[in-house]
Amino acid sequence: MQDNHVVYVKTDEDSTIIDINSSSFLTDFNGWTQIDEGIGDKYHHAQGHYFENGLIDENGCYNYKLVDGTVMERTVSEKQADIENGPAPAPTPDEKMAELQGRLDTIDGAFLDVLLNIIPTMGV
Repeated sequence: MQDNHVVYVKTDEDSTIIDINSSSFLTDFNGWTQIDEGIGDKYHHAQGHYFENGLIDENGCYNYKLVDGTVMERTVSEKQADIENGPAPAPTPDEKMAELQGRLDTIDGAFLDVLLNIIPTMGV
């Protein structure tokens, strides 16, 4: 006989589901909300099998929210707000090089000579 597994989710302050797991893997249920239970991989390995579209989409946005105990898909506009309000993307290698070149271009030649003379004495 197969075991019954309970599915739990964690949400953020906006009720967005930010994590999912099952009773098979959790030892501390503090901060988790039960949403379902059943038999089989969907429930036992909820992290990868429970949500049809996965927890996170291709843009790194969470796909689901918990509203009055019911799991619902987040709207396109909710996800777009995440993208717009999220951290800026990391600069590309070309952007990093351009920034460094810009900084080098602003260094006074005499100052650069001083730095070049100090660095060897520092054991670098």
